[in-house]
Amino acid sequence: MLELLKPGERTRSRWTADTGPFILTAVLGSAMTLSVIQSIVRSHWTNFGLPVLVTIAMGGLLVGAIFGRFRWLPGWLAHLLATVLGGCLGDSGDDFQRDKLNEARTRWDGKDVSSYTYILELQCYCAPATQLAPVLVTVQNGSPVSLQYWDEDPSKRKPAPAEIFGPYDTVEELFEFVDETIGKDPQVLQVGYDQDYGFPNVVNVDFKDGGSEQMLFFVTQFKPTTGS
Repeated sequence: MLELLKPGERTRSRWTADTGPFILTAVLGSAMTLSVIQSIVRSHWTNFGLPVLVTIAMGGLLVGAIFGRFRWLPGWLAHLLATVLGGCLGDSGDDFQRDKLNEARTRWDGKDVSSYTYILELQCYCAPATQLAPVLVTVQNGSPVSLQYWDEDPSKRKPAPAEIFGPYDTVEELFEFVDETIGKDPQVLQVGYDQDYGFPNVVNVDFKDGGSEQMLFFVTQFKPTTGS
């Protein structure tokens, strides 16, 4: 026997059928996206860029869910539009990098340190590998005074070439390098900052993905000293 539904009941049934999958997809997609991001945080895979990742991922999910309701829209086009428009919903990478740079500079300026030492490890195609050993950088009253290849025994330390390590021989120059690199719109730019002093302690930059313009440096064993 055929059971007749009242108009209100028919409407609710149709609404549930149309909207239920949409809500379920959004909830499951959000949970998956957030779990991946949280895994990245907990594994310390990176210490920057996550706010941008969250915004872009959630923006893409929202736009993709909306476009998914358009049955006339091809699937490949819906994915493409979700990726592009989702990224547009977030802040630009340059703005985020500059905000982090300004925060780090403020932290550094607040420490009022003008004399210090640190070890610089540089990896690039700018010199033979034999010349890229760790270097002890010494700064007094804001000016670099020596570049020496690091050795536990001070008597064995030899001068390091300024033409290779000179652009990175003060904290101020490290900040300038990051600032200028942001303006060049590199293919890859990853920057980490010291939590206590704010100076850049790791920078990975690649102007052409996989090309010879890739450069990576680390700053370790930073120690404030007394200027002479």
